[in-house]
Amino acid sequence: MKRWKLIASVILCFPLWWLSAKALSFHCTTLMGWFPDLSYKGYFVWLVPLFFIFFLHNIIYDLISLVTYKFGYDKTFDDALIYPEDSRIPVSRLQRLFGYPLLLFVTGCFLAAWTLMVYCG
Repeated sequence: MKRWKLIASVILCFPLWWLSAKALSFHCTTLMGWFPDLSYKGYFVWLVPLFFIFFLHNIIYDLISLVTYKFGYDKTFDDALIYPEDSRIPVSRLQRLFGYPLLLFVTGCFLAAWTLMVYCG
């Protein structure tokens, strides 16, 4: 089940990225006030979706794990391993409380800059 949750979390990142980029593309004039003039750069266009997946993977994986636990598909809540080399160093609630909004903010900034460059530029 863990492998399927991993695959599902990566797959869910793509439509989320596409829908949020499409929604932001309608606000090009607002985005131009927040970011400097960004020209189209090939490497940045391909790297930002990878950053989006990297930053949102743990949040989406934990959300999928919580849903499968609440609906009874899993016996235990199996959260994402932030430190995979150590078998079970738990991430505290305080770290998630401050870390996840920070990840969402950084992802939103990357997504807004990418949308400005690709759709508005």
